[in-house]
Amino acid sequence: MIQLSNITLNFGAHVIFDSITFTIKPGEKVGLVGRNGSGKSTMLKMLSGELKQNSGQIDVPGSYKIGYLAQTVTFDDTKTPREICSGAFTDVVTIEADLDRVQESLEQSSDPDEQLKLAEEMSTLIERLQLVGATSVSEDVEKVLKGIGFQPVQIDQPVNQLSGGWKMRVELARLLLARPDLLLLDEPTNHLDIESIIWFETHLQQYEGTVMIVSHDQHVLNNVTTRTLEVTPNNLYDFALPYSKAIEAKSELLTIMSAAHSNQQKQIAHKERLINKFKAKAGKSKFAKSLESEIKRMDIIEVDTYSGKDMRIRFTEGIRAGRVVYEAKKLCKSYGDKPVIKDLDLVIERGERIAFVGQNGQGKTTLARILAEIIKVSGGEAITGHNIQLGYYAQDQTERLDGKQTILETLGHHAPGVTIGGQRTILGSFLFEGDEVTKKVSVLSGGERARLSFACMVVFPSNVLILDEPTNHLDIASKNILKNTLQQFEGTLIIVSHDMEFLSGLTTHTLEFRNGKITKHLYGIDEFLKRRKLENLRELERNTPKPSVKPPKPKSGAKENNAQARRLKNLEQQIDKLEKKKSRMADRMGKDGFYLESDAENVVQTYNDLTANIEKKMEEWEQIAEELE
Repeated sequence: MIQLSNITLNFGAHVIFDSITFTIKPGEKVGLVGRNGSGKSTMLKMLSGELKQNSGQIDVPGSYKIGYLAQTVTFDDTKTPREICSGAFTDVVTIEADLDRVQESLEQSSDPDEQLKLAEEMSTLIERLQLVGATSVSEDVEKVLKGIGFQPVQIDQPVNQLSGGWKMRVELARLLLARPDLLLLDEPTNHLDIESIIWFETHLQQYEGTVMIVSHDQHVLNNVTTRTLEVTPNNLYDFALPYSKAIEAKSELLTIMSAAHSNQQKQIAHKERLINKFKAKAGKSKFAKSLESEIKRMDIIEVDTYSGKDMRIRFTEGIRAGRVVYEAKKLCKSYGDKPVIKDLDLVIERGERIAFVGQNGQGKTTLARILAEIIKVSGGEAITGHNIQLGYYAQDQTERLDGKQTILETLGHHAPGVTIGGQRTILGSFLFEGDEVTKKVSVLSGGERARLSFACMVVFPSNVLILDEPTNHLDIASKNILKNTLQQFEGTLIIVSHDMEFLSGLTTHTLEFRNGKITKHLYGIDEFLKRRKLENLRELERNTPKPSVKPPKPKSGAKENNAQARRLKNLEQQIDKLEKKKSRMADRMGKDGFYLESDAENVVQTYNDLTANIEKKMEEWEQIAEELE
């Protein structure tokens, strides 16, 4: 059990926590929520031992192993994901090192007694190696890395070839494999696709240790956690409920407390009127004093009325763009020999508000980067229209900031023509005030980095905005503010996002990326999902692409090829049926409260078995297809 007692922490005059007290029981799955800057990441750092509180006591069992996933990671990136993750098995590494030492000593020894002693030690070490599961290390590493989205070829490539988001996945995999008693996770799903998130949710549900997770993904919190701690400047709210139910319970609690506070204030006002009326009158002063004593003895009901400051974001709109903003003609893009976009014809006109949605790895970010002129096409044309003033927010925008610079220096680099006073005014709109602007970027939380990135964007006028996963790191309140601002933006808007709540009511067109094809729909995301009879983007994005290669026609008179072709066709039908069954099960698993059902564990196991069966049949399909070519 972990006990926090009267924890106080402040940075200068800024109080983060004031006498916080709570207990975490073994095996609990706790969601830690609150607005950006409320101290969520700071709480995880304190629990991990990375940061020391000013006062109070944190009691963690001495035998507890703690794993902490921060928002930034550092490790030897010349190693492969397999090598880094294998390092999680510290017991195995230690025993294998001892075995090497004993083996070397045994080879060098000529003393029979010493040889016997060394042989016995080797036998003991081998037994210990078997007990800690050394024989399944490689299998476990591959299982977890594949679960969070790694392809087999990526597992043995140096990490320095990966983006920041994929490096975060490596660190997450390493922590999951280490199986710490307390797992502290700070925004673990920001860089995961839908399939990986579903796998991750299932893994955490089955995890035997204690988990505390900071996340702005309501689905993850609802599906994983059974307890919610909300941090505010005035209070720590603690509910033995997943996120959505906890928010409802908090609303009801505040309503009750507000009514009680109002009634108490009425009572106090009534008594004060009586005191003022009778305290100067002979024979009544004693009564007045008794009323004063009653007021002093009251436990005053306090209501958390903190609303906090919100960032104020406004995109400066530029000149009027030409009618055609972007046009693609037979556009192709490949990475090496892997085609991502093929023969795309597309026109985006002034004022359109387009959501890029669909399966991961189908080219959403690639197309956004082509339109933003970050990367070049492999074939065809990408034509930018007249008078385009672009504001571009990359998926890894927060990682592009220079950690050595201060907040003020970062904005100054992007806006050299703006005075220091003007820069401070802009930063104040994004909640960076006073001495805060001298903080180094390296110490900022993910939410603070996101706000700084948007501050750098609004400096220049834009008539086109391309935003790639802009809600990553933003709390729910900040996401709503950004959404409201974008609804008022009169230029052209292109958004890549998995966040249905954010996209709803924001777009007029939908660009669907599915099974190697890109299709433009002349309606927004709400109508798109309605016509596809889907409840949310998870259902759209988690469907595994089917093989796009058609089986070759069998050669005339080749009986073996005919049989192989029939087998290929049969496999496609089997895969299709299994995918549909998997999709139905995934729908059920994605619903709130699923993991509280009595047969949840059996359903999850069946889902995993289905996934393995599909992969096995896909491998057979690929093998036969290659033989027929």
